[in-house]
Amino acid sequence: MAKILVIEDEEEICEMLGDYFHSRTDYTLRWATTAEKGLELFMTMDPEVVLLDIRLGQGMNGLQFLEHLQGLGLAGRAIMLTASFDDATMQKALALGASGYITKPFTLEYLENNIRRRVESLLIAAR
Repeated sequence: MAKILVIEDEEEICEMLGDYFHSRTDYTLRWATTAEKGLELFMTMDPEVVLLDIRLGQGMNGLQFLEHLQGLGLAGRAIMLTASFDDATMQKALALGASGYITKPFTLEYLENNIRRRVESLLIAAR
């Protein structure tokens, strides 16, 4: 079962993702509305995938969180989420090691396909 951590300041999006992935038996999903809380959850749950909003309402932003993951050698677990496409920000996120970049709005099926590919690549790398 793949563990997903969502770090997103819009609680409605967290709840929507929680409802969607709760109905899927292949996933466990937890969320945080701040990067600081997300870091606590990350350390306790060791997720395979982190859905990480770039612009968080308070405290650390998504790129700063990604830099922390990069320092742990785990930035490849992050798929960045954003409401507005910015090529420079996308390039920075990818340079920091993010495995993907998804612009809102997105379909849940599209998001699930991206997560599935990320989990599959982790399984292949572990062999």
